[in-house]
Amino acid sequence: MFSYPVGDGICKNIFYKDEYVGRVDIPTSFDDTDACEYHSQILEILGNCIERTYKKYHSFSQSEITLSSVKGLIDDGMSGKVVSEDAWSSSLSEIGWSTYGKLRTIQLRPDPRYDNSTYSSYFGEEIEQRWQGCICFEFNGYLMMLISVADFKAADGCEFNQALAYFLRDSLLVAGISRDFSEARYLRSSYQECAIALEYGAANAPTLWYHEFDEYALSYMISSSVGSLSPERICSEKLMMLIKHDDEKDTEYVKTLQAYFECRLNASAAAKKLYLQRSSFLYRMSRIDDLVHIDFDSNDEILYLVLSLKCLVSDE
Repeated sequence: MFSYPVGDGICKNIFYKDEYVGRVDIPTSFDDTDACEYHSQILEILGNCIERTYKKYHSFSQSEITLSSVKGLIDDGMSGKVVSEDAWSSSLSEIGWSTYGKLRTIQLRPDPRYDNSTYSSYFGEEIEQRWQGCICFEFNGYLMMLISVADFKAADGCEFNQALAYFLRDSLLVAGISRDFSEARYLRSSYQECAIALEYGAANAPTLWYHEFDEYALSYMISSSVGSLSPERICSEKLMMLIKHDDEKDTEYVKTLQAYFECRLNASAAAKKLYLQRSSFLYRMSRIDDLVHIDFDSNDEILYLVLSLKCLVSDE
């Protein structure tokens, strides 16, 4: 950054990473040595401030600086730093978003179904131009989006899920979507929710373009609750006994019990689900009762068995 005379004043060129990004001009009188020296000092101070501003925000545009400020708060929140709720709501208001409106975080990754590892940040500019109410940023090497549900508007008029699906398909990307939130203190958890949605979605529904955390929240809660213990050590012993009996005797008591729970303890519906006569289903249930007495009047026991089934038995 250096200054030189130009026209009726002096100017200072501003560079960022060895590239010219603009200049600052101050009119002065070259005939007045004191005035020229004074203006040169002002230019030096002003130029340094502008250089630091550009280094931080990469722009001279007030709207872009405001947007960059919001992205800075997002990055702090994603990193686990405390973000003032007042500063957060004020920043969202400055970019025209609904204060305390519903927000949604999205993480984008290359679709593993295709031999496509090309993944560049230009997607972010394309998305922000295409979608109103969307901020794109990078975090931990991933392209992320923050969506204002109330302010979202796609250029083609599509609603959010449809617009996202089209974009992912065309770009060969997959996405994980967080639960809705409004407060800055949930930014970090929203990032984690996206990663969880992608992990569970890839395992359970690999052909989908995007995966929502709400679809896998229960599965995640169950798998996380096990902690350092193996599932067999924390799940219902009665269920473990039925699993062992099925393996040894080639019975289907676990499947029968699972159908009974899925049909809300309706014997006729469960029998139909299993393609059994109602009498055959009831016989199986009596044999289950002989092996492991289950108190179907106990909400705690039913909940324990249902969660154990979720943890140990894959849905067909």
